[in-house]
Amino acid sequence: MTTRLTRRQGSGIYYCRAAVPKALIPIIGKREIKISLKTADPALARQRLVIESFNVDRQLAAARGETVHSLVLPEVIVIRAAVSGRVS
Repeated sequence: MTTRLTRRQGSGIYYCRAAVPKALIPIIGKREIKISLKTADPALARQRLVIESFNVDRQLAAARGETVHSLVLPEVIVIRAAVSGRVS
């Protein structure tokens, strides 16, 4: 499995980076989606990556014309707990 977590050299800031499928490039308007996670801390970056990766998947689904569901606060709390190892 590939990860969407990348780190920028120099600043050390982590990013969520995802390639846009060729069929969706004309719709989205770019070849990749890159979102700053606004941290140089790897543990915090992994937590933020879960949410941003979900948002990227929603954006790609919307571009495909698929139904897009919103992430609600209780789901965010469960996701963050799972990433930090508090929920199995």
